[in-house]
Amino acid sequence: MEVLSTIKKPRLFVNTIQNVSYCNDAEETSNVITLRKKLKDINEKVEQLRKELHSAEQESISVTKQLNNAIDDAKPLLTRFREAFERINSHQNLKKSLIQDVLASTHEDVLKAVEIIEQTYPRIAGYSLDFFLRNLSSIYCASKKLPPSKHHGEVPQSILKLTKRIFDDLLISGERHYWLNDLDEIVPIIMDLDMLPVFAGYLITAKPAFDFAELLIASQTIISLGLKSNDVAIGLRRIIVHSVRGLRESIQQPLDPVGDLTRADRSQCGCADCIKLNDFMSNSSEGDIIFRVDSDRRWHLHQVISDWKNIGHLSSGNGVARYLTVSKTGVGTPKHLEDQKSLKKKHSELLTQFLELQMMISD
Repeated sequence: MEVLSTIKKPRLFVNTIQNVSYCNDAEETSNVITLRKKLKDINEKVEQLRKELHSAEQESISVTKQLNNAIDDAKPLLTRFREAFERINSHQNLKKSLIQDVLASTHEDVLKAVEIIEQTYPRIAGYSLDFFLRNLSSIYCASKKLPPSKHHGEVPQSILKLTKRIFDDLLISGERHYWLNDLDEIVPIIMDLDMLPVFAGYLITAKPAFDFAELLIASQTIISLGLKSNDVAIGLRRIIVHSVRGLRESIQQPLDPVGDLTRADRSQCGCADCIKLNDFMSNSSEGDIIFRVDSDRRWHLHQVISDWKNIGHLSSGNGVARYLTVSKTGVGTPKHLEDQKSLKKKHSELLTQFLELQMMISD
């Protein structure tokens, strides 16, 4: 409050000091000197803040000018393309909008757009390599439907060149990009690049591994496009052989039986709900427990359990009927056993489909 008063009413403050200075009392004079020093410090800090603010304003003006110049340089169509590629969004409506833009354009417009994309790519490449691949593939396929023009042959080559650059970076990373989930859209452009064998190697070695269901989609897409060369057939066989082997190993894996469900964590609270929770944790055969309690008591239990290992806690229901379910998770629990059974069933169905594909390409 003393500092604020000093800043808001400096003239009044100085007058007060001048009046007090005429006092003969030594102690009051000392206080005046102290206050004058504080006022001087405050003035120096205010001046420093003014300089920093001025510097920040100048920097902001410079950045704003650069941004405005960049925006002015872009034509409306190119702006739409750039926004589409800079917006990390895989929603279906974005894809439709992108394709519609291509179909409403000329080959020359598409070439300019690809140039913008190429300039954008290095800045956010590490964020989503597959985002570029997927959308380039969409542009590539849509551009094939444009009427012939003098730039007709340049468009696919321009897109393929950029795609290969992005794809090479993807291979170097060796990592599974979680947005690479539209393999049916990416496979066509990979095949036209004659890089399917290399892409197949990436699909079966990427970490974390691709789901077998995703590999099935990729395989089906390759077959639908036709085995145009021996390399394509080799790449497809690699995916199928890898998938069949992995699925068989998964199906033959023995189930983990339900074991001792005792858990080590305990609540140190002595309330009735925590006593009940501790009894549940000590029970060797009980996997789930339901607490039908009000919101405050549910919140308390959530807080108690939050750091415990292999324990799930979920509130369900509506209004006054809302309840909390606490479940023991991990290997050896009933839920884990059910998950294993469900996965085996899913993998059995996938194996059947892969074996059908294997027979199809063997004929």
